[in-house]
Amino acid sequence: CPTWRTYAPKAGERVLRLDPGMAFGSGSHATTQQALDLMVAAIDEAGAALALMRAEGVTITNLVPTMLNAMVRVPGAGDAPYPALRTIMSGGASIAPELVRRIMETFGCTYVQTYGMTETSPYLTLSVLKAHLRDLPAERRFAYQARTGRPFVTVALRVVDDGGREVPADDRTVGEIEVRGDSVTPGYWQRPEETAAAFRDGWLRTGWWCRRCHRPG
Repeated sequence: CPTWRTYAPKAGERVLRLDPGMAFGSGSHATTQQALDLMVAAIDEAGAALALMRAEGVTITNLVPTMLNAMVRVPGAGDAPYPALRTIMSGGASIAPELVRRIMETFGCTYVQTYGMTETSPYLTLSVLKAHLRDLPAERRFAYQARTGRPFVTVALRVVDDGGREVPADDRTVGEIEVRGDSVTPGYWQRPEETAAAFRDGWLRTGWWCRRCHRPG
């Protein structure tokens, strides 16, 4: 996937994981296929995380919004540069456009919102902006970057109503996300009833609900 090749860790880069255990189990798999230097740190204090990122020359990290919100609020968080850091990714919860702005200003790097599940190995979408959105005023760019983003080219994703019909891309109608593709699990091990309930006509019913944007970013 061209988008993932752009933002995925490169050989020799330093990847920092501070996510909860479940997110580490799936999300790290996607990064360790690309990078050899993965650091896993049991840090729950924002100032210590900032110091580690600078000291270890972290190039890419994936943090939950709660942690990022705490980090940008540390006094002096943006006073010293993070010269190696090029991308901060986030997922596990929604994020406010204002927080996206503060992250990019504090760390001086690119921000990408992600969405996925353990059942999807894990990433399904990235909020990487197309050219026409990169030219928008800053506040509108931050709003798009805070969205779930576009699906990987290897994944089919749709948003449907209770009857399995795709909802309109009007940025108002809410539907459930369904996905299928080679990176999506075929089912739950030795749990046929749960597997049957999780799929509809070959599509994994994620249980996550969203709105479709009328102008994909």
